[in-house]
Amino acid sequence: MPTINEAFKTHGIRAEFEGMPAMVVPVTTEFAQDLDQGKIKQGVAGGQMLLSWNDGEKRNGKVINADARTDVTFLVKRNDGSDYRIGAMNMTDAVLTALRAKKSAEENALAVTKANDKAQADYAEARERGDAAVEPVEQEPEFAADAFDKLTGLVGCVKEAQLAIKADEFAGIAAKAGADSFTAKLREMTRDDLSVADKAKVQEARQLKAEIAMLNPEHHDAAAAVMPSAYEGDREAAEEMMASFPHDPEGISAAQQSAMSRNPDFNMVTRLFSVATTTPVMQIEKRALSHTGFKTIAQEIAKYENKEASDAILPRMAAVTTDAMEGYKWQGKVYSKDGADVLLMRDEYAAFVYAWDSESRVGEIDVTATVLAGMSQDDVPSDEDLEALKATLADLRHDNGAEVNFDWDDEPEEDEVFEA
Repeated sequence: MPTINEAFKTHGIRAEFEGMPAMVVPVTTEFAQDLDQGKIKQGVAGGQMLLSWNDGEKRNGKVINADARTDVTFLVKRNDGSDYRIGAMNMTDAVLTALRAKKSAEENALAVTKANDKAQADYAEARERGDAAVEPVEQEPEFAADAFDKLTGLVGCVKEAQLAIKADEFAGIAAKAGADSFTAKLREMTRDDLSVADKAKVQEARQLKAEIAMLNPEHHDAAAAVMPSAYEGDREAAEEMMASFPHDPEGISAAQQSAMSRNPDFNMVTRLFSVATTTPVMQIEKRALSHTGFKTIAQEIAKYENKEASDAILPRMAAVTTDAMEGYKWQGKVYSKDGADVLLMRDEYAAFVYAWDSESRVGEIDVTATVLAGMSQDDVPSDEDLEALKATLADLRHDNGAEVNFDWDDEPEEDEVFEA
């Protein structure tokens, strides 16, 4: 059971508090249970932090909340001795900034290592040729490899505070929207630990394998699961359906509008609707509703509920939102009428009605293997692998092995009409 001083020594993050030298210890529920809290009158819990600072005469301490506003700046030491400063008046912003900085530092370290290796190789080749060459000076990355390690605890602490907001029935919708926005952004940033270049390689390989699967699903390089092609219909049924719904007499409030403006990552929204319809997300008919507007439309289309579509689509969409935003909840139903599918749903911010042509409804799909497929270092293809996939795709575009149809342009035979 570590003491308070031991906690600061082992887990403390260098910081400034109101301009004074300070240390901050992020606390999670698990850490709080192990900590000797005898010197803290009010105690400390997950989602809070221990703060100590030197005011020139003595070392003071207090407990701060991760979802409060405190004049704190985190300091990360660079290899040149200077500090990288992360403003933490808003702890959620501080976490996201720290994660971006950590990723950038890792990319910088990789680039420096490659540059050093190339410089040494060029030097060795020059020596072998007998050329006059100056031995290169090894360059240093901007940060040490462990420079951001202590900020790991900050992520867990702040996330716990934001999830507590979601569970607090008295928290306002602005605070809850901020919590959902943070958890969505955090999930996107921590979904994998690949560099930007490696991610691009994985995405390129997956796209090539998907195209191969469309030409020859049995090919050994074909993707096991493929998203259906985008819908190219006129969307007339969806447009007419949305236009037929009665006007919402109340509309949504400014507070609701503000909360909805803090939308999660657009990629998440795209994934969410891609498991329901092949209509591009920006072309889906949409309207935000008040409670009265929601109930009014619900009564108009109640008898057109499509339980089969609901049972297929809603669990897929729930899987996407659960993966992206821990703590986010919603409910909905799917209806079908006059060639259009309608999703009527609501969450703690507002209600919404969406519509798309029924022809674009997604049938069978493996959500885990497609929209929720993660990336790891094992998925990163070599340059040679990518070239081989490109060559395979090029060959299949000429001959995909399918049976040749020589009657492709035959006109269908017309039924004979009896004439007396």
